[in-house]
Amino acid sequence: MRRMRHDLRATFDLMEGSRMTAHIIESLSADPEALRTLLELLEKQRGLFARLRELSERQTALVNDAAADALLTLLAERQSLIDELMAANEALEPYRRNWTKLYADLPEPQRQHVGTLLREVQQSLGAILEQDERDRQTLQSRQGRIGIELQGMARAGSAVQAYRNAAHQAQARFTDSRG
Repeated sequence: MRRMRHDLRATFDLMEGSRMTAHIIESLSADPEALRTLLELLEKQRGLFARLRELSERQTALVNDAAADALLTLLAERQSLIDELMAANEALEPYRRNWTKLYADLPEPQRQHVGTLLREVQQSLGAILEQDERDRQTLQSRQGRIGIELQGMARAGSAVQAYRNAAHQAQARFTDSRG
């Protein structure tokens, strides 16, 4: 889960423009294909984050039910979505370098649509990270309780063994002269 949280954070960092490529999109109004591609990528990203958010909610149920095998399967599914997100973010890199200008030059309907897509992605990411943190705390708490229970069981086992030893020694001490 920690790796996924790191991957999600890296995805968010990419969205914020932490990595750039040499190829830069100069104008979306002059390049309708670039605008179409941008919108498709942002829609794909929103869809992937929505699916990831659904998996995050399922993950919580599995964590609460202590369903380890199902949780591992779900985590693998989440990792696959994160890999897809990383690929989508790589494709968005050419837009980031000149993002302020590109965004400002968008016609108002597209600017509103892009703004909505970005807000939805950021909201989903925030919700996913918060839910993952709660799940992590739940797992950590459960791990602590299990550790305490195991210590208690070990002590109980030691006590039972001590009683057995004491009982065995007591039997041997009180034998008569014939036996």
